[in-house]
Amino acid sequence: MSAASELKQDIAEKFYDQLAERRSVLDHGFRETETPLSMIGGWPVGPSGYPFKDFNALQLMTVSLDRGFTSPIYMKSEQIKKNGYYIAKGESKATKIESTYKQEDGDFKSVMAVCFNGDQIKNLPQNKYTYAWQGLADNRDAFLDDMIAKTGAKFSFDPMNAPYYERSTDTLYMRPQTEYATKHADGKSAYYNDVMFLLADWATHPSRYHGVQPGEQGSEQDSQYRLGRQLALLQIASRLGMTYEPDDSGWANNYINSRPNWQELERAAKAADTILKTIGVPEVQQEPVRSKVWKQEASQAFRPTVQPADHQQAQQQVDPVQAFVEDKIQVVHVADKPSKQVGKAVKKAAAQKLNGAKQTLTL
Repeated sequence: MSAASELKQDIAEKFYDQLAERRSVLDHGFRETETPLSMIGGWPVGPSGYPFKDFNALQLMTVSLDRGFTSPIYMKSEQIKKNGYYIAKGESKATKIESTYKQEDGDFKSVMAVCFNGDQIKNLPQNKYTYAWQGLADNRDAFLDDMIAKTGAKFSFDPMNAPYYERSTDTLYMRPQTEYATKHADGKSAYYNDVMFLLADWATHPSRYHGVQPGEQGSEQDSQYRLGRQLALLQIASRLGMTYEPDDSGWANNYINSRPNWQELERAAKAADTILKTIGVPEVQQEPVRSKVWKQEASQAFRPTVQPADHQQAQQQVDPVQAFVEDKIQVVHVADKPSKQVGKAVKKAAAQKLNGAKQTLTL
């Protein structure tokens, strides 16, 4: 077994343990008024704000729960250094994931990559959580109405209908939205939650989906189907700001008892992604990690105070700090947190240079 396969099987075993203990990411429900996946800070993302996918996402969520991380951000060592941060003291235990990249000959190669959680990175600012509909519609409900209509799914509305998807006729049976608004404790929100649950089933109809179909309740086939659907519902809720409810039907018992190969978890993760694309749930990019640039911070620290009356005149002058940096001194970033002695030497040399003194800075 390759190193990557051994790592993935180890993660799969951790996930099965969490299922048995009822503390996996699929067991933590949340309301639409709460931050999605608050126990791990949200869906795992890289420094660009784009989400991790498939098995990598499930792996990072499992690791976060296992180690108590509360940040959704994961960064490789070189990304941490590039953005001007450093690993906090005592945080040497990294997380390994499989990273795939395209080679010059067009072939794809997989390598093991080392990354750290945002909780392990010193002074990493918290990112602002955003939803997929923001910027695309006036509000979430308007976005959901449009997205549901674009699916082309066939609905049958009747006040006596319980939410139900009939696979043989490919029809979603629902009470009218007005019934929810006037008679349900959660109002219209309950309507959208029920519709998205049924659409997750609708997206797996054989005419649209070639993966595992529902089986007899309690069967291994049905368990694999439900795992893919639950992962899809978890992402739908986190992307759109909706309520997520765990599936307590007992489907997880097969995974707890048989503990299949990690590839079954990967297939379920890919099935979830297919469901999202079929429904038309857009990806969401969170706020990218803000880089720390030492040169900008130093420039601001040395910048002389400009009085309002002198503002126009100051704009016409050459910034002495910028000229100083570009002229003689080249600062080499050798540490994310330079020593006090280095900092004092740089400040002293800069001040003397600005005052006209010819100084040579030696570190």
